[in-house]
Amino acid sequence: MINALNSAISGIIAQSTKISAGALNIANADVVGSLDPNSLNQPYQAIDVNITSSSQNGLNGGVKATVLPRQPGAIISYSPDSPFADKNGSIGVPNVNISEELVNNLQATQAYKASLQIIPIVKDLGEELLNAVNKKA
Repeated sequence: MINALNSAISGIIAQSTKISAGALNIANADVVGSLDPNSLNQPYQAIDVNITSSSQNGLNGGVKATVLPRQPGAIISYSPDSPFADKNGSIGVPNVNISEELVNNLQATQAYKASLQIIPIVKDLGEELLNAVNKKA
């Protein structure tokens, strides 16, 4: 039962991380900047969350979330009127697709809810186990 509870809690934490990263990407989708790596005005670098198993040999079930920079984090766009434009009129814009971010956040929300539903089931199983042990004693 501890593995099930660990899986549920780690799933909740991982999906929360994924939702937060998506919200951060959406909130900063319009933060453009210079393509010059030495400039202080850099475009927002989008991030992704990689969720992997943290179990070892089937023990200590669960997952872990790792926040990684998206590759590429920003892309080139033509905007000659921007104060960040280079001599070719190019600027850096975040590599964020709002539609994809929203879909990913909906999926993460559903996975969060599914993980959350495991906790009362584990509690009920624990109570049933205690009742069974107490009846035998």
